[in-house]
Amino acid sequence: MHSSTSSFSLRLAAFVGTILVAACLLEIYCRTSKRFDNEQTIIIRTIAADRSRNAVFGDSHVGFTPMIEGYGFFGLAGQQPHELLNLVHFLFDDRQPGKVIIEAAPQWVGEYHRGRQPLLTAANLRPPISLFGVRLLSATPLYSGSLFKFLIADMVSLTAFISPSKAQQPSINASLVGQYAREWSRKREAGGEAFNWTQIEPDKREVLTTARLSEQNPIRDFESSNALRDYVAAIRFLRARGAQVCLFRTPVTAEYSRLSQAMPEQRFDAFDQWMGGFAGAERLRLVDFRQLPLDFDDTRFLNQDHVTVAHAKAMWPLVDKACFDGM
Repeated sequence: MHSSTSSFSLRLAAFVGTILVAACLLEIYCRTSKRFDNEQTIIIRTIAADRSRNAVFGDSHVGFTPMIEGYGFFGLAGQQPHELLNLVHFLFDDRQPGKVIIEAAPQWVGEYHRGRQPLLTAANLRPPISLFGVRLLSATPLYSGSLFKFLIADMVSLTAFISPSKAQQPSINASLVGQYAREWSRKREAGGEAFNWTQIEPDKREVLTTARLSEQNPIRDFESSNALRDYVAAIRFLRARGAQVCLFRTPVTAEYSRLSQAMPEQRFDAFDQWMGGFAGAERLRLVDFRQLPLDFDDTRFLNQDHVTVAHAKAMWPLVDKACFDGM
């Protein structure tokens, strides 16, 4: 009997030891693998490290590079309103916000959000579990969700090194939009800071702009959508926490505006009307980029709706002034 108990204890100790060693190895992998130095984990780390009371929220039109002194910029590409709601709670549940500028553009409720997996979930934003003062990255959803995928990818890479893969490469997208988008990427990379939208031929700009409009057109019945409900909830939360909130309609090219009017079943005008009514009802200042003392000709843009870095640096301090001077 004593021998049987001892044998069981040894097996249990070996099992627990194996689990602990495996957990340690997984944690080491999370901390050392370059695969976790990807855009998603860098974004989460950037957000977690920023303690600015003043903030600008939006999508890639805002970005993460601060353009106004004393502000944090929180602009995840393709950010959805529910991510915005999660983000403002993460940043300001336990501290008071100051001045806050929020993008007021139709893509918040655009068609291109359908089926997109959110990054800024409450679980991903939650700080890692701490054990004896050590934060366990492998126990957080952001890391654990990709852990085994990355491990398998590393194993496949090793196998591929030993025995080259015979897998076929995906066929090239032959659509005009795909071709022109790739051409835009090449020219932008080659042109560096000197690149602007006019370096793409007019017919190609029109194709790319039309495609962007289709993606950003607000969904049907956006007024009653969960997305708009979350957008409103984020703003009301910030105000309840004491923030001064201003809404900013980010820039688009003149061609973007013109083509949107010719688009069948466009809901851009309806969104702008809703935003104006919402700002009025909530007594929020709404600043349109056209009100700024700044040129927005095509040479100031990288594409249909993103200004150049140089122009962004000139624009955002003016937005701050238009939003909060006299308040």
